[in-house]
Amino acid sequence: MFYFDAHCHIQSKCRFETAQQLNVKYFIVNGTHPNNWKEIQKASEEIPAMLPCYGVHPWYIDYLSGEWERLLSAYLNRNPAAMVGEIGLDGSKPDLLRQSEVFERCLQLAKVYHRPVHIHGHKAWAKIADMLSCYPDTVFLLHRFYAEEPMVRRFLKFKNAYFSVMSARIAAFIPPERVLIESDSPDKCRRLENVIETADRLGYDWKQLDQNFMNFISHVPAVHARLSEELFR
Repeated sequence: MFYFDAHCHIQSKCRFETAQQLNVKYFIVNGTHPNNWKEIQKASEEIPAMLPCYGVHPWYIDYLSGEWERLLSAYLNRNPAAMVGEIGLDGSKPDLLRQSEVFERCLQLAKVYHRPVHIHGHKAWAKIADMLSCYPDTVFLLHRFYAEEPMVRRFLKFKNAYFSVMSARIAAFIPPERVLIESDSPDKCRRLENVIETADRLGYDWKQLDQNFMNFISHVPAVHARLSEELFR
């Protein structure tokens, strides 16, 4: 058994070290804007347990330069271990058309490089499902997923959908083999090691969660081979 954090953000090195001391072995660290991609790259080189993602969060689309798409492609091309995230839509923001354009471009790059994506979908899950229908082979994690049961059923029709949940009510609708655990730290003072208590509170079997994590990571062969060797040698 091991612990993992399926979705968090860049923070101080000591916070990752503290979580590792509590046996959280791996952290998928999401970018939100080109300005923090280099920091994530450098940190993941210093801490091999950090698995990097590069993406554009819908909150930050107004600050993009004209070069962001070329730059994202370059990061993914250089690093076969990198995923795409955090990307998506936020229905509480007024610029959904522009968000959709950026999200679409990120999905296109994920398809080109065959990388999983980490999706933010506040008040926009239906639109996201519509857009993902054009990418049936893309593996995706619905980060901090929270929606009514009909929307859960809609996403379950995607063969490569995973759900990161923080609510027991939502968790009850999702097959155990599709669930991952995240901290989303350091948002709202959350800690990386919160993943342990979250899984325990929701009653999940960590052996199942570990297998889910490895299944998800298997779609990034460069990472999966290394983790398999580290965990099972």
